[in-house]
Amino acid sequence: MKILLATNSTGINAASTDLACYLANLTRSTLTGVFLEEEDGYLIPEILTVKNEQNNCDHCISRFKEACIARETKHIIHRDKGVPLEELLIESRFADVLVIDPLLSFSKYNLENPSGFVKKVLKYAECPVMIAPEQFNEITDLVFTYDGEESSMFAIKQFTYLFPQFSGSGVTILEGNNAGNNNTQKHSIHEWLQDHYTNVTFKTKTGDSYISLLEGTLEEEKGLIVMGAYGRNLLSTLLRQSHSDNLIKSVQSPLFIAHK
Repeated sequence: MKILLATNSTGINAASTDLACYLANLTRSTLTGVFLEEEDGYLIPEILTVKNEQNNCDHCISRFKEACIARETKHIIHRDKGVPLEELLIESRFADVLVIDPLLSFSKYNLENPSGFVKKVLKYAECPVMIAPEQFNEITDLVFTYDGEESSMFAIKQFTYLFPQFSGSGVTILEGNNAGNNNTQKHSIHEWLQDHYTNVTFKTKTGDSYISLLEGTLEEEKGLIVMGAYGRNLLSTLLRQSHSDNLIKSVQSPLFIAHK
């Protein structure tokens, strides 16, 4: 499996690195550290500024290597110069999963969480994206959000195919909207999950109560939440809620987001 960890030259995020190394070791994969450098930064006439940026990136790469060695994680480095979003989207085309810090940004004035850069990555990435929490230790349980739409089942399948190592983990299916009103779908998803997981439970809510239940789930530690189709359904709805403007910032668990 090809796992990417995206970062810039301003610093290495500890939680993102911990999560990426954990996944790489779990799947016995090589972790690819993608260091994104804005091409414009190398067009500034002040030689000292350019040199400092180069030194910062070199320092970040050294810290990444040290972190991987300490965790006994196989790793390689990609140093991409250009337009960061374009470079990362191309990288995602040839990857299985991308791990990213929700605050990753190339703007000095970013006040959003997730950043504007990360929102674009979530919308356009050509592989599933894993958003790191503020702190990461391990994954013990899984939460699959299912709203009756094709995209949510697609995300569940993607995660299951990529990480069969979690087959023995406890799985909670968080149903909402039209999913809770369709017994045929509930039977079908339960039947499918039983072929891949050994411990599956269901929670069904609709409307605002479903949003509240999901928010409570996101605050729990040591779980992993799977969602589908960023920009078109549940997660985008949550991010539009006035009381959920900083939802991702408060998440204590990794978020796995996939769309076609």
